[in-house]
Amino acid sequence: MHWAGVVRISSMGGRRTGTTTMHADRDQIADIERYAAQHGATVDILPPELNVSGGLPLNKRPSLLAAIEGVEAGRYDAIIVSYLSRLGRNIREQLKAWDRVEAAGGKIIVVRENIDSTTPSGRLQRTLLLGMAEHEREQHAERFANLRAWATAAGVWQHRQTPLGYTRDPDTRKLTPDQNADRVRAAFRDRIAGTPMSAIARDLQMTPSGARFLLANRVYLGELRVGSEFNPAAHPPIVTEDVWRAAQTARVTRPPRVAEHTALLAGIARCAGCGHALSRSTAKVVVYCCHGQHSDGPCPAPAAITARLLDEHVEAIVLARLRHLTTIAPRDTKQLSLATAAREVAETELAVFLRDVQAAGLRPGQFAEGARERAAVLDRARGVEERLLADRPVGLVDGDPVGAWERMSARQRNHVLGRLVEVVLVARAGGRGRVVPVESRVRVIRHGAGLVDVGRYRGRARPVVTVGLPDFDDPRVLGVHVSQDEL
Repeated sequence: MHWAGVVRISSMGGRRTGTTTMHADRDQIADIERYAAQHGATVDILPPELNVSGGLPLNKRPSLLAAIEGVEAGRYDAIIVSYLSRLGRNIREQLKAWDRVEAAGGKIIVVRENIDSTTPSGRLQRTLLLGMAEHEREQHAERFANLRAWATAAGVWQHRQTPLGYTRDPDTRKLTPDQNADRVRAAFRDRIAGTPMSAIARDLQMTPSGARFLLANRVYLGELRVGSEFNPAAHPPIVTEDVWRAAQTARVTRPPRVAEHTALLAGIARCAGCGHALSRSTAKVVVYCCHGQHSDGPCPAPAAITARLLDEHVEAIVLARLRHLTTIAPRDTKQLSLATAAREVAETELAVFLRDVQAAGLRPGQFAEGARERAAVLDRARGVEERLLADRPVGLVDGDPVGAWERMSARQRNHVLGRLVEVVLVARAGGRGRVVPVESRVRVIRHGAGLVDVGRYRGRARPVVTVGLPDFDDPRVLGVHVSQDEL
């Protein structure tokens, strides 16, 4: 006779196989091997199923399923377990296993209960014991859920790993901030300031993915979530809600990959002779210049001008416009305000409910469902608020645009110019060494004039539709002095 031995342990906890604190697997194996020796059978002990619930279906019971399939394939004559609950605690699944084994001509041996399923009384005993095993599992699950709800409401930390910045109080088993709390706060500040995640991870001495998980963990707001149970004020927070949310929407400030001094008029300054964009030279005196040769033919009058002179001229025109404007950030915050208020109300209702239940001394099962319902309402409110926060414009500043211009980098100024100016046309001076005033050979064209096609031309912006310099009185041309009509 050749049997398959099945060993199962529902929960390992902190135990490990092969240690002095772990003997459940050895006890089951000893029962199986002793019984097999008494009956002259050889037995294969299949890999023990550790941390496997008896309520799982057969397709999630690897060793039991392998044993059943082994009987069906003729490799085993029987399946042997130490006692019935090791076979499982789901009456439907275990009866299904029994039917499959007996249909294949095999049998299931239960050492301690010594069940004989070939007789009506044996089958009755088997079904009753399986029903009792399932009932015990359901009672244990209900008791565990109630205890978990009670512990969560009391703020007891129930996870194996304690988050960085906290230590678990040995008396209350709640989290309390420790000496690493300042490191966690610094990580949130760095993230808000735009520090790359790799640098934050180095400071925290963890991997970037670990640092990212830390910054997204709401435990630092004082919250505790265990399964479906939730306590919004389980322990002292390390950061505020505003700081936590700012860290979630922070953008990393990366160093530019191009030269430090970005051309102010990059992509905006163009040659009036051919309409193509001017390039910035690498000579000691920086100039904007036309290459002269392009894919659509040579330029008839390549332009070149000192970068400093052109930048100052265009900047004076732009500042004249900005002095008449006021930057205003979008203020459509009604929906966000309502969402924030809904989230705060949901948090208050949950906190008050948990406090009142504890004060009344009610049993866990009497309030678990109410706590779950309020936690679900809070999750929905948070989802709405976070979605609106994510859609909110970032970085807009109210106030004086001229002052804002002075604080901008060259790249930021170039971006603003692209919204105010469509193109800056530069004509050739007329000959080597000839000095021509900047105003005479430069035209600053307002945005939306239609001189530049918005499409792409061989991977680059198309040249201007028309070449040459418009007249000074052309309404598309911007000057230093702003007329009332322009305003």
